[in-house]
Amino acid sequence: MLKLQACIVAATFFKKVDNMMIRHNIVSSCRYSKRSCNFCARNSTTYKNNVDKTRSAFSKYLNLGKDGTDNSNKPQLLSLTINSTITAWKTAGFYVNDENIVDCGNLQIIIKDINHSNSGKNNATNPNPVDSLEWRGIDDNKKLISLFNYNVKKHYEEKIVATSPPKIQHPNFVNRIDHLVIRTNNNDLVKQELENFGLLLAARKSSYPGTEQLFFYCNDGGLLLEVFGPEINVGDDSSYKRYIWGIAFESSNIIKTCDYFNEDAETKIRKAVQPDRSIFTTNKIPKDVSKDFQIAFLTGSKRQENQKCLDNRSRL
Repeated sequence: MLKLQACIVAATFFKKVDNMMIRHNIVSSCRYSKRSCNFCARNSTTYKNNVDKTRSAFSKYLNLGKDGTDNSNKPQLLSLTINSTITAWKTAGFYVNDENIVDCGNLQIIIKDINHSNSGKNNATNPNPVDSLEWRGIDDNKKLISLFNYNVKKHYEEKIVATSPPKIQHPNFVNRIDHLVIRTNNNDLVKQELENFGLLLAARKSSYPGTEQLFFYCNDGGLLLEVFGPEINVGDDSSYKRYIWGIAFESSNIIKTCDYFNEDAETKIRKAVQPDRSIFTTNKIPKDVSKDFQIAFLTGSKRQENQKCLDNRSRL
């Protein structure tokens, strides 16, 4: 009888351990291959079944769903050319190289220094100082010259690695761009514009009363475009407005990012809208940057961790 009870206790314990390990491997990157990780080798089927249960709109967009649609080769945003000042971006903690480029790993910000040109003058139809967007993978049959009223440049070289870190660490500990925020008065027209461009809607939700957010993934899921506008569209085609309003950077160490700006981590770092993430904002961003973009710093994203693990498994 005692032996039977001991077996039951042992079985319950190992079942709990297995469940714990399955949950761990779903939300974090497994550093071993199936050949060297005994747990992965024993539980590859269980792991796959659990991942199937936790698939999101992000996973389906990356062709990880069951519909068989290949969405992995959609246009990739390689660079964002802006009219700003190099000094301001350096003061904000970004390393700017000799070519005036801020390497954010999954996206480059190219600065056209308005101190040395007249390119920074905005016009009435484009309130945001973005000069151009450089894309790879645009359908050659599409004669696109602009997106959100910004010039579009086509790029034909090797595609970027969406999760690659910057070559040189930024003093503010930024390691990638999580998402760009596009403000608009008509979400439906933005949706139409992005779908005509070749991107697919990944999700639609409302986090704030009277508003609606549309989410588009590009760069093989390594970059999110968040469209933010009223729940009920305002105006028609003639009064249609849309522009890049904010940049959300991901920090490898958000406490050190906070320290860089001499802010109090206890009060300035707070819970983000996104589950299991923290966010930090500050009014110490130089005016030449903050007047053009709303800047935020986020902790790492679970969707990035999941994608890395799934990518590793797909290469086995």
